[in-house]
Amino acid sequence: MPLSFFQVKDKEDGSLIKDGKGIIKAATLESPWSNGEIDEKYIDLLIKLFLEHPDPTQRGLFIAMDGPLFVGLLAAIVNQGSVVKQCNELMWFVMPGHRDGGVGKQLIKMYEDWAVGLGIKKVTMSHYARDDMKAEYEANGYKQTEITYVKDLD
Repeated sequence: MPLSFFQVKDKEDGSLIKDGKGIIKAATLESPWSNGEIDEKYIDLLIKLFLEHPDPTQRGLFIAMDGPLFVGLLAAIVNQGSVVKQCNELMWFVMPGHRDGGVGKQLIKMYEDWAVGLGIKKVTMSHYARDDMKAEYEANGYKQTEITYVKDLD
C-alpha cells in the first residue's frame, strides 16, 4: 500500500491522531528525555492542547501513514516572540522501519511549504544528539545555529 501524507487542519482531522498515539509513544520512548515510562494522560493532554489551539493557523501537524499505520509525524508552531517571525518544529518522528524511505523529507517539505504559505521566511528543526542527522539537515539547506545542553536537577 502506498504511503499517504496529510496535514491535520482541524479538530475533526485531529481525531485521527488520537488513534495514532502509538507513534507518539514510540517517539517518547526513543527520546533522551524519557524515563522509559509512558504517561497516557500527559500524551492525551498534549494532543488536546495542540488540537484546540485558539488559532489553528499558528500550529501545523503533518502525518505520514502506511495504510492504517502512523509511520511519521511533524508538529510545529508559529513563534511570534522571536526576533524574527519563524516556525519552530516541536516534535518530529519517523518509525524505524520507514526512516530510509523519504518519509522524513516529505514531512519536512510539508512543514516548509506550510510556513511559506504563512509568509514565514525562517523555520527551525532540531533532533536528538545523533551525528548522522547533521549531514542530512545540511543537504536540505539547514545550518546549525545552536547546541543545547541539558542538566538534570535532582
